[in-house]
Amino acid sequence: MIRAHLRGHQIFKFGLLRKKDNKKNLKIRLVFNRMVTAHFQPYCSYTNPLPVIMKKTLTTIIFFISIICFSQDLSKETHYYFQGNQITKTEFESFDNRKIYTRTIENDSSIIEKIYLHKNIGKLDSIQLKQVTMFLTKIIGSEFNQEKKTMIHLYRENDKNIYSDSKYKKYWKWIKNNSKRYQSFLIGTKDSQIEPNKKKHIYLDQYDLIEKLFFQSSDFKINHLLIKPNGEIYIYFGLNDILHVLDWSMD
Repeated sequence: MIRAHLRGHQIFKFGLLRKKDNKKNLKIRLVFNRMVTAHFQPYCSYTNPLPVIMKKTLTTIIFFISIICFSQDLSKETHYYFQGNQITKTEFESFDNRKIYTRTIENDSSIIEKIYLHKNIGKLDSIQLKQVTMFLTKIIGSEFNQEKKTMIHLYRENDKNIYSDSKYKKYWKWIKNNSKRYQSFLIGTKDSQIEPNKKKHIYLDQYDLIEKLFFQSSDFKINHLLIKPNGEIYIYFGLNDILHVLDWSMD
């Protein structure tokens, strides 16, 4: 009775019943409260509060999901390729990481690791060389001399790299000391919107000729090209240090 009396006052206090509600309504509500209490006991634990238990359960679920995913990856067979030819894992691991980059392709049943060289060597025929020379003259202007070995560093983004490279003292000192044989240009692609500055060796290929001719398949933001007067070319995918590229270009 005392419990019912207090509960009744609480109900009136919070506006759940009005004074004019009859005793029958009050009895119905009290009976309903006892039914709810009987079937849905309040959670009480002094050693493991509910948030802690939920956190532990969630952690356990995530752990088992991770184990399942990891097991699936372990069950996949890995194949290795270099220049279109399949190689062994031992051969794959024997490559000098400084000279290569890899691409990984994964499907439901296997993982494919493909090796590509940073440096590729090719040769332009006389017609191709004449066309490339014409393109470079159009981009660079009178500063371009087709009788010299030409270093081109191509940038896809207008960021700090091209401006840092324009101040690379060791690099430009070497170019200056060997200016009878070498010339070098920093060129931005059309989308880079780099501001040309001849004094800093910076140019813009607004036609995207270099990109389309040599670097359409490249995944890198910076690429490099050496063109010799005889038509021999060195193509470099990636590599962020232009002095490193220069070292690789020495005969």
